[in-house]
Amino acid sequence: MNERGSTSFFGICLLMIFSIIALTVFSTQLNQSKILQSKRAILLCTKALNGETKLFIKKIEKINKVLKLLKLGKIGAILIPGINLTTAQGVEYGIKTMKAIQEVQKVSYLKNIQSLMGKSCLFSLNSFKTPYKLKVNTLFERNFYEQTIIRRKKWTVRTINANYSILNEYSVYPFHTSSKMKKEFILSNLLSSQQLYL
Repeated sequence: MNERGSTSFFGICLLMIFSIIALTVFSTQLNQSKILQSKRAILLCTKALNGETKLFIKKIEKINKVLKLLKLGKIGAILIPGINLTTAQGVEYGIKTMKAIQEVQKVSYLKNIQSLMGKSCLFSLNSFKTPYKLKVNTLFERNFYEQTIIRRKKWTVRTINANYSILNEYSVYPFHTSSKMKKEFILSNLLSSQQLYL
């Protein structure tokens, strides 16, 4: 009877050890799965942000080229004798239209970033500045040729989640981006740090 009791006790101990091992393995795999999902999510957010920024700059720069040509045309229409006032007015209308299109593209770009933020992507606040200089009234700042003015030739935006942060480095002329991932464990520390304002 004593022997049967010790065998049962040994069996229960063995079962408990296997259960603990199985729970540990399951917990580790679950944790790894969550980390992989977190990594995938931040990579998708970064890819979306990079895509939006690249497309935005491409559109703005294409219109900048048109604006320069229109401005030169307007100057020519004023200086060259024989070109009537209607031509100069038509060119001026074209300039206003192109500028308005750029302003609409800016609003669309910012809405797209806000939409990404709503889908659990978190970017540093400077992502809302746009790569171009803005006036106090949030309209684009422009040069002599009515073109938008680039804020900086290089700038950074950080993508953040609970486990990782990615520093996205952008450059213009030509557009190029590179990203560096860093493992983070406490989101609150990152949010309160100056890194959010890079």
